[in-house]
Amino acid sequence: TGEYKEDATTTDCMAAAFTNAQKHIDSEGGQQKFKFVPGQLIDALKYGGVWGLDEVTLPQNPGVIPALNPAMDNTQSLTLPTGEVIHRHPDCIFVGTTNIDLEGCRRMNQAWQDRCQLIIDMKEPDDKELKARVIAMTGYDEDTDAGIVDLDKFIRAYHEFKQISKRKRLDDGTIGPRKLADWVTSSLVTEDPVESAMITIIPGATADPDGIAEMREKLSQLF
Repeated sequence: TGEYKEDATTTDCMAAAFTNAQKHIDSEGGQQKFKFVPGQLIDALKYGGVWGLDEVTLPQNPGVIPALNPAMDNTQSLTLPTGEVIHRHPDCIFVGTTNIDLEGCRRMNQAWQDRCQLIIDMKEPDDKELKARVIAMTGYDEDTDAGIVDLDKFIRAYHEFKQISKRKRLDDGTIGPRKLADWVTSSLVTEDPVESAMITIIPGATADPDGIAEMREKLSQLF
């Protein structure tokens, strides 16, 4: 608005923004104008390339995935909102990724899945790969940090926590490489793996009192 208002609320700001937008529309004769701007998907379709759709089961608009179906079947084309028809380049590759075992993930659209030529189930990394990922995610230095954080011991505890979670069917949280990395990062600061576990990997795994108690007991055995 150009005027300072110390007690302005978020509602006031939104109202002012909509008022300014309405003034602009009115000045254009009441006509809203939209411009279609092609993104990376269109470039991949036209010129080739790999286009990745992360979390393919969780689009904000459920109609997005089926809209791509014509580009993935024998039609091999996509019609833009402008009416232009884009024919898929022979070197255009679609890649969709998703987690199938986490709360909140929906089932994959079957029409999309039917058009996927390759479906690859990625297994959990082995300990060597897991260790390499944690080092990359945390900046862990094996020469200087090993005295504070024994990564091999952390990974053993990580597997124990996962087994407890699986055995007790704890499904209100998750235990994965990110939580392990969070635990390592916190421990490098606190220099106390037990304290750090109680604010990172264990509460991230579950809020179930029995589950937490069993994980704490296992933690005390390892540290």
